[in-house]
This record gives sequence, C-alpha cells and structure tokens, in this order.
Amino acid sequence: MRVSEIFDSIQGEGLNSGLMTTFVRFQGCSVGCEWCDTKYAQSFEGGTEMSIEDIAARCTQPYVCLTGGEPLEQDNDELRVLIRKLTGWELSKDVSIETSGCFPKIKEKREADGFTPPISATYVWDVKCPSAKARLPTLMEELRRLEYDGDSYFDQVKFVMRDDRDWDYMREVLPFVNPEVPVILQPVYDKNHVHLKELAEMMLKWGPPPNVRLGYQLHKLIWGNRRGK
Repeated sequence: MRVSEIFDSIQGEGLNSGLMTTFVRFQGCSVGCEWCDTKYAQSFEGGTEMSIEDIAARCTQPYVCLTGGEPLEQDNDELRVLIRKLTGWELSKDVSIETSGCFPKIKEKREADGFTPPISATYVWDVKCPSAKARLPTLMEELRRLEYDGDSYFDQVKFVMRDDRDWDYMREVLPFVNPEVPVILQPVYDKNHVHLKELAEMMLKWGPPPNVRLGYQLHKLIWGNRRGK
C-alpha cells in the first residue's frame, strides 16, 4: 500500500474530535481540490510502499484514521484486510475512513468458508462543494446509503465551505442524507477564523435540522497548518 505518512495526533475534525488518533495518510488522489491542505499526498508517484503488517504495527492509538490522498483509491482488497486487522480482537482499533465521497464504499467480500465479515469502519463522507473545484463528482447514491444507529454504525457527512455558493449547494444536497446521519458544517481554514464566524452566524439564522452541527479543525487551531499534526 502506498503511504505518505503515519503519525499520532489529536483528531481535529468530526465526531471523534479531541481523541488521540493514529493517522495513516495514503498517497495519491485524483480529486484535486483547489484548497486541499495536503497537496503533497496527491501524486501517485510519492510516498512509501508499506505492507499491511507494517502499517498496523505503527497504529499505536485506540483510534485510527485512514486518510489521504484518497484512501478509497488504494487497492480495496488490501484496505479490507487492513481494516479487519486493525478492528480484530487482537488490536481492537476504532477505524474511520476520511473520503472525498467520489468513490464507492469498500465492498464486503465472502471468505472461503462462506462467511462475509462486516467492514467495521466509520465513513466520513467529505462532500465536495463548488469552491473545491473537484475534478470528480460526489457519488449521490453512495451518500444515500450512509448509516448511523448510535451503536454499530457511525457514518458521518462533512461539508467544507468557503462562500455562499457552497452554502446553497449544501442546502441542495442535505435532503439526500439520511436524517439520522450526523452532518458537520466546517469552514475552510483561515488563520483569523473569519469563515468560522460567518458560518456560525449563517447557521443561527437558518435553524438547521438536529443532525447538523458546526465543526472546525481543532488541530489547526492548536498548531496551525503544520504537516504531521
């Protein structure tokens, strides 16, 4: 598997914000968002080839975030094996997958004994708003299938927004999301937090559904836009 970096930090986004997490950043992404803050992980030529065993051995925290790049552009069979290894009884990690939402979820695969073990991972579906200028579209049918029951499924949706077009797009897409699935509205990071204040004011005027909340990049609030944090 092609890996850009592995590091421990505090999860700064989503429902696991504030938790100690090992981040596995895969190398390669075809989506090409304009305001991507990890452009060094976009090229498929960089990074280091690592085995599943070596990756798992570096995951020392109870929470593991598979990110990128785009993790779902890695070999799905290898991803499936890695997730099962991390979440199995020996390691018992809580795994999340940070994805652009432009690629299908990992398909479950029947084993030789006929058993099809589930893939126990949270999908964080980062819907690409217009300001991202993504080269690939969000898969709306996959978005509809995201689940959350407060126990075994913890899928969540994230909208990173910069302007009014993004806000309007979010309002158009929101009806496609299961109302039980948590939705995080997050501003594009700026060091003066102007976008955060604007987004908070817009939410107060709107009165969002109960599954919608305001989010921010806690790690950038602490360290700024530093690699490995």
